[in-house]
Amino acid sequence: MGPNFAIDVFTKDDIRIYTESRLSSLHERLTPRLETESVGFLVEQIVTKARGVFIWVRLVADRLAENIRDGTPFHDLSRIIARTPEELQELYDDTLRRINPQYANESHVMFQMVLCSVAPIPLETLVEATVMSLNRYLDGNSRLRGEPSSNSLSFPQALRWLISRSGGLLEVYTEAKVDREGEADAPIQYVQFLHQTSKEYIQSARAQAVMERVAPQVAGKDGFYFLSLASQSCCAWVAPIKLQMLYYIKLTELHDQIDEHIAVPMDDHSGTDHANNPCGFKWWLQQQEDAWLEQFYRRFPEDYIFLHERLSRF
Repeated sequence: MGPNFAIDVFTKDDIRIYTESRLSSLHERLTPRLETESVGFLVEQIVTKARGVFIWVRLVADRLAENIRDGTPFHDLSRIIARTPEELQELYDDTLRRINPQYANESHVMFQMVLCSVAPIPLETLVEATVMSLNRYLDGNSRLRGEPSSNSLSFPQALRWLISRSGGLLEVYTEAKVDREGEADAPIQYVQFLHQTSKEYIQSARAQAVMERVAPQVAGKDGFYFLSLASQSCCAWVAPIKLQMLYYIKLTELHDQIDEHIAVPMDDHSGTDHANNPCGFKWWLQQQEDAWLEQFYRRFPEDYIFLHERLSRF
């Protein structure tokens, strides 16, 4: 008995229980005429094809759940499972291709923000930051001065937004917070990658090739750039990323070469590789603050005074 077979046997029961729970609850609420035997057949299809890879099961179960909500008949549900790629990387490819093309730019910005953020991002912040920074970049439409957002969503709406833009490669987890007096605050929903493999996939050139519908000018920017734009907002949702504002803006300067005359020293004889070490990066960036502010003034004079006031508070 080989190791792969042993892993498959070990996880099969858990996979069956999870899949039955997901599909049965939907079938009872939305498609009561779907026979229990039919649900069981779909479950066995998934268990057999999954080969013990739980992340594969989650993505396929999510896809089936969406189709069940849409009223897709049983025989088409079975065909969806049959056509789903077995290899995880190919499933990730297929997942990105299924994202609505009109969401391509938002998907890129959202994925990049989650990749580059130095702290977990709440769902509300991610939605608002994605829309605000993308609008400002493409249209010059900025809510920098604190105008109220027109994109505020309820939690179910925000969750649906996340799923439709990420294809399920991002998920939400809840974390309880405690204030300074030790009292419990309202729990916060944060966003993270579904799995380390999905994170590595989004970082790969393969994923960038699949996301071919992203506008070239958007695809050329990373998460530091869009976080730097979003972090300058005065809206309440920006608080979780505000503290890192200067860091994001300065990393954007280096990554996008605002000033080609300033380069990151690869070696300052201290043994630190500043170009690839975040701690060294931050140390070196602090040495460049005056030069950076002068460059920012030349490039964004209309925002300089406002930004300078904000920076003085950190």
